[in-house]
Amino acid sequence: MERSINKATIYHSLVLSLIIIQLLSLIVPVNLTLLNAVLAIGVSILGIQSLSRSFQVATLIFFIAGLGLLSTTGLSINGLAMAITSMVDIVVLLIVMQLFLIPVTIGNYQATVEAFMQKHIRGPNKPSPLS
Repeated sequence: MERSINKATIYHSLVLSLIIIQLLSLIVPVNLTLLNAVLAIGVSILGIQSLSRSFQVATLIFFIAGLGLLSTTGLSINGLAMAITSMVDIVVLLIVMQLFLIPVTIGNYQATVEAFMQKHIRGPNKPSPLS
């Protein structure tokens, strides 16, 4: 019996691992940069396949340019790992913030949130509710 490797499951597991490592790094005083970099490389390799062709080309150009710049600096392995994971914090933050959308969508709170925002948030052409 043959088992095929499900790339989507591996990709989701790597993203979940990145989130867990980011949360652990806040609590545990252990340097997890190398593990973070390995997971980020895996996410990049598997995630680039889900992008459109134009984004794939742009991403590869930035990767190649970044690797070219890094190759001229003579960084150590730890420095290279820090460069690879420099944007992981932002990506993890975006993923976690999207998770807050799930209860709003499931609970059908969208209309309530929109009404609250329209009532209490001042737009560019709307006077302040306090005035």
